[in-house]
Amino acid sequence: MNGTQDKTCFVKGAEYLAEQASADQICQKFKQSLFNALDDAVDQHAFTVTLSIKESGTITAVLISEEHGKTESYLEVAVDVMDRGLNLSDLDRLARAAADIMNKR
Repeated sequence: MNGTQDKTCFVKGAEYLAEQASADQICQKFKQSLFNALDDAVDQHAFTVTLSIKESGTITAVLISEEHGKTESYLEVAVDVMDRGLNLSDLDRLARAAADIMNKR
């Protein structure tokens, strides 16, 4: 997991990014990209995210909704890279994919 004080974002496998980045930096990058791509109608504070980065080249975001005291799975989305190592720009792709789904709900 991460040593971040942000209790709404967690990272597993940060060491598998081609670029060196802390869990805090990974969370900040993902959330900034996600929030930039979300419609205004989506409550940006109503969920937590777990980012899982695998050595095989897959990064997955699992978002859990925490509205009105009720916790439920919101969505899971992944990006696969096969021709190179995962890097921070892949977090942008992952965030845009998640936002596309969230904006349609």
